[in-house]
Amino acid sequence: MAKKSPRLRLNSKSPSARIKDLGPSI
Repeated sequence: MAKKSPRLRLNSKSPSARIKDLGPSI
């Protein structure tokens, strides 16, 4: 997953940002 979305790893710090990435990801 990290390889597919390097941004997710960065957002891992912020739970709020993580949900944002998950939205478009799905």
